[in-house]
Amino acid sequence: MREYLEKRNFYVARIIASEAGSPDRLCVSCGTLGDWRCLDCLGQPSYCISCCRSNHASTPFHRVQRWVGQYFEDSWLIKTGLSIHFGHGGKPCPSAVPSQAPGPSNLNHAFSFGLPDLPEEMGDPNDDLDLESTQFLNMEAAELGEIPDIVDDGDPTIFENFVQEEWNFDCKPSGQNVLVIVHDNGVHHLPVQWCQCPGHLPQDIQALDLRFFPASFKRVRTLFTFQGLDAFLAENQECKSSAWHYYQKLRRFTSGSFPHVVPDRYRELLRCTRQYRNIKHLKWHGFGHDVRPPGLGELSVQCPACPQPGVNIPENWEEDEDQ
Repeated sequence: MREYLEKRNFYVARIIASEAGSPDRLCVSCGTLGDWRCLDCLGQPSYCISCCRSNHASTPFHRVQRWVGQYFEDSWLIKTGLSIHFGHGGKPCPSAVPSQAPGPSNLNHAFSFGLPDLPEEMGDPNDDLDLESTQFLNMEAAELGEIPDIVDDGDPTIFENFVQEEWNFDCKPSGQNVLVIVHDNGVHHLPVQWCQCPGHLPQDIQALDLRFFPASFKRVRTLFTFQGLDAFLAENQECKSSAWHYYQKLRRFTSGSFPHVVPDRYRELLRCTRQYRNIKHLKWHGFGHDVRPPGLGELSVQCPACPQPGVNIPENWEEDEDQ
């Protein structure tokens, strides 16, 4: 500690200098003016908007900041036009309708992602409720306890304005293909492009192929990354963290000042972690290639401390006079 005290002021100055960034703010990829910087890339490099989008195609959950004239403001990769493509290993589907990617001039406006409707066989024939209607959004929000009930007096803009001003924590544009994605560093909103090729897989299977765990099976609206679920299982085992405390931590990571406005996916986390843990147990115990259901006790973990003849005690332990 005495050695640290001698270097403390120098450390503070260097950390402040590193947070200020390079004075010229040149993009490390193309050399043009870079108003964006990534907090998770090594060295916090500066990017122009197009290079920031292309360089993060495989790391869509990095946290970024944008220069707003006098300082760097926390922002999101969705504002660079980044989207996630399913069904082709992360590459755009050749059969999908091209999305209207945002440019630098309309970053603060609503995004429009024009994907065709899902095939009829993937939808629920008894479900005639519009998922984007004010009625549905009010029902879903009240059920999840995310925001107070809003009386629908016939004005469809009341709830829309409330969502834009109070609920989006500056990262959720409008659009039916913008999903909530929970990662180990926070809660993200990102647009997605589902594969629309003839005979394409269901949305939940497309998500699994890119290591996302869906919170629903028919119309996917929320995804959990495998890294986020693995992080919870490790914290739950080693730190004894509950699912509620883990998700509160993610909300704090997402918006340190206003964590209460981050979408509440606590109940989905509870359900998905149970399903994910069960799948891992099936894989560990050899049921990944076995069509039969596991029998009683076949998914249990054998206790290494319990006496096991031939393992931790002799086979003829009953004949041992000193037992």
